[in-house]
Amino acid sequence: MGGPLRNESSFWDFRNMAHNCKLAEIRSSGNWFSWAGWRDKIWIQCRLDRSFGNDEWFQLFPRAHMEYLDMWASDHRPILITFASEQSVNAKGRFCFDKRWLSKPGIVDVVKRGWCGGQQDIEISLAERIGRCRSELSRWKRSSNTNSEIRMVKLKETLEKEVSKMHPDPNLLKKGLRKSVGNGQNTWVWIEKWIPDDYPRPPTSLQRNRDVMLRVSDLLDRNTGHWDEDRVRHLFIREDADYILSLRVSTDLQDSYVWSFSKNGLYNSQSGYKLLEALPEHQEFPITSLPPIEKKLWSRLWKVQTMPKIRHFMWKALAGALAVSDRLQSRGIHIDLTCKMCGKETETICHVLFHCHVAKQSWGLSNIPAPEMVQKLICV
Repeated sequence: MGGPLRNESSFWDFRNMAHNCKLAEIRSSGNWFSWAGWRDKIWIQCRLDRSFGNDEWFQLFPRAHMEYLDMWASDHRPILITFASEQSVNAKGRFCFDKRWLSKPGIVDVVKRGWCGGQQDIEISLAERIGRCRSELSRWKRSSNTNSEIRMVKLKETLEKEVSKMHPDPNLLKKGLRKSVGNGQNTWVWIEKWIPDDYPRPPTSLQRNRDVMLRVSDLLDRNTGHWDEDRVRHLFIREDADYILSLRVSTDLQDSYVWSFSKNGLYNSQSGYKLLEALPEHQEFPITSLPPIEKKLWSRLWKVQTMPKIRHFMWKALAGALAVSDRLQSRGIHIDLTCKMCGKETETICHVLFHCHVAKQSWGLSNIPAPEMVQKLICV
């Protein structure tokens, strides 16, 4: 999703191999876009990882199932294959006492109640006492909301939502997309955004009644293939009519989408950032609340001769859009601020990139100088 189209014939070799080997795909669940990343300034997601088995394999593992897990600290989703689930649904799992419970108020009374069972004068077997303790602790867990697994799931969901805000926003991309007219056959005049302005928009009409089924190709003279100037000026305000008549149309080209805020029609981080700053509904975006960074550093960033992925990472570092503890806490996530590498200082972007002893070792081994001025600008 998001990448260039591939020729259908490029898949034939793999399909023939799977057919000849009698391979069938293992049933799966989860988000099957297992890889995501930037390629030529385009954000691409694809189903790169799949699992297959033959007839003999499925006879051995008839209940096999593959699950696409959450994407953490990698551009690949890990996959988990379960070969069988023989355990009965009603079977009890192994009971374990969590030593962290000892710090919880009331835990001692819960254990005493289970151990004694309210019948201190009656002899109770050891196995029965342990069983009652287990039951009391289970009831206490359900009423005290101490289930770590549930809490971890909720925290992961919260963290994933916050981190996802740092990736491309589909709504933002839609605001910057404009229809580029080729032959006009696939562009609706009054519905689609094909007029460039502060933001792409449909043209403004001079008429009160409009034909919503009108296509751009209907505005062309059927004999010459050029614009029907009289009709264009009759339908649209002067500014829009002048722009439409200046467009070059071609019966050999299909209509397509382009990014309206760059000269070549392709999306880039710089134009996306400028659009984001201009949108009123995004004024509370985290970037606007960051300390000021010198404009020279920003302007030089887009001229750095390197891979788009590295340039994008540099932009995220300058914009404060990296998922370090300091930035996550500023988004309302309660998290330990200590650096996970050195365990001493607060985990800020500047610390992770420059001040942490692990970062200093990396800079030293790379033989790439880290100018003091750059550190000061980023850490302001």
